[in-house]
Amino acid sequence: MEDGSAWETSGVILAPSWKRGAAYLLDIMVIQFSFAILTRGQSVMMMWNIGYLWTSIWYVMPLAWIGFVGINGAYFQLTGIWLGRSLGQRWFGLAVTNADATPMSSPRWGPRSWWKILYAAPIVGPLFFGLGDLWRIHNDESHQSLPDRMLGTIVVHMNSLPAATRRFLR
Repeated sequence: MEDGSAWETSGVILAPSWKRGAAYLLDIMVIQFSFAILTRGQSVMMMWNIGYLWTSIWYVMPLAWIGFVGINGAYFQLTGIWLGRSLGQRWFGLAVTNADATPMSSPRWGPRSWWKILYAAPIVGPLFFGLGDLWRIHNDESHQSLPDRMLGTIVVHMNSLPAATRRFLR
């Protein structure tokens, strides 16, 4: 199957799974770095130390996870609204659009960002949702992940978009 074969007639080139995966990994590094700064380097210990659960500060672990989930959702929503894509997608020259290659409206970034939290769930997220979506993107003619299918979006090479859509990207 050719990369983006279903869309070649319209000139829009769909993003391959490896670029989407690499962009997401870059995004996760930014998120983890930001969370580490906010917690003065204690984020990993606070999220994974189950010893907290049997002490007077039992609430630290659940609050750390809530913070991580919140930062994850906020990152993808805010970068989507401000840049029209995440920083990782920008680095790799990708863009998220509606299925007809028109720009996504601001209210649609919220649901898309919360779908991304599935990938951050411990163990199940990367192994089940992440690898499953990479497989789906790689083998599907439309290159759509589960969130893409549910929300009617596609991820494309930015330079293949019409000028009217590209002007919404930073």
